[in-house]
Amino acid sequence: MTEALPPERTWKPRHRGWKLAHHLVPAFVLITFLAGIGILSIYYGRLTLASAIITIAVAAAAAVISVFMRPADDAETGLADVQTSTGVRAGTYFPMFPVSKVLAAVIVGFGVIATISALALGAKLLFLHNSRPLFLAVAATIALLAAGLLILAKGLGMARLAAAAQPAGVYLTRSRVLVFGAQGSREMYWAEVGRIDAEDPPGRHPLGLRGPALLMLRKQPGPPAPGSPISDQRYDRMQINVQDLAVDPDRLLAALDFYAGHGPERAELGTAASLERIAMLA
Repeated sequence: MTEALPPERTWKPRHRGWKLAHHLVPAFVLITFLAGIGILSIYYGRLTLASAIITIAVAAAAAVISVFMRPADDAETGLADVQTSTGVRAGTYFPMFPVSKVLAAVIVGFGVIATISALALGAKLLFLHNSRPLFLAVAATIALLAAGLLILAKGLGMARLAAAAQPAGVYLTRSRVLVFGAQGSREMYWAEVGRIDAEDPPGRHPLGLRGPALLMLRKQPGPPAPGSPISDQRYDRMQINVQDLAVDPDRLLAALDFYAGHGPERAELGTAASLERIAMLA
C-alpha cells in the first residue's frame, strides 16, 4: 500500500483541456513538420509520400484536439455493475473519458490510409524504382508503415471501447479491482494487492505540476496464501493511466489505498455507503 497520502493533492492541477497546450509543444512541432513535408511532397509530385505523411499529421492533430475537447470538470464516482471473470458484480465506478464512435472511425480510417500509402510507397521505391541509397528507402517505408499500424491499432482500440456495453473505467467490487479500457479488462483480487504506487514510466517525468502518469497496483511477492482467489497469473501488476481518468485521480488513489488496507469495509463497495466513504477520504 502507499505509505501515506500527502497533506496536499498528488495531482495539482489536472491540466486538462486547453491548460494542457503548453505541455504539447513537441506534438505541435511534429504536426507542423509533417504537414510541411507533406506539402513539399505535393509540390514535387510525390503524391504517395504526401498522402502517408499528411494522414499521419492529421491523425496526430485529431488526437491532440480530442484531448482539448475533454471537459474541464472531474466526473463523479458512481455505482455500476461490472462483468468480471466470475460473473456480474456490483461495483463502485470511477469513469474514464468516453470514446466517440465518430472519432474512433476517423482514426481507423487514417490508419488504413497511412498503412496503404506506406505499402504503396515501399513498393514504388523498392521495386518500381532503383532507389539509392537503398537503406533510406527501406527505413522510410518501415517508419511510415509502423506509424500507420500504430494509428490503426489506436483506432481499433477506441472503436472497441466506443462499441462496448460496459463503460470504460475502474471498478471496485467487494472481491477485486477491475480496470476496463482500450486494452480490454484486467482484474486483481484485493487479497493479491501488495503495493499501490503513483509513478511515472521509467526515464520519464511529467512537465509542470501534472503529477505522476500512472497508478500501479502490484501483487504481493511469493505464492498466494492457501484458499486465496488468484487472478490472471500472466502479469504481476495492473496499470491505470491517469490521463484516461475522468475522475479526480486523488480520489481514486485514496479509495484504492483505503480499501486495500481495510478488508471488512469492502463489503460496502457497490453501495451508496462507499460513495459517502470516498467523499470523506477525498
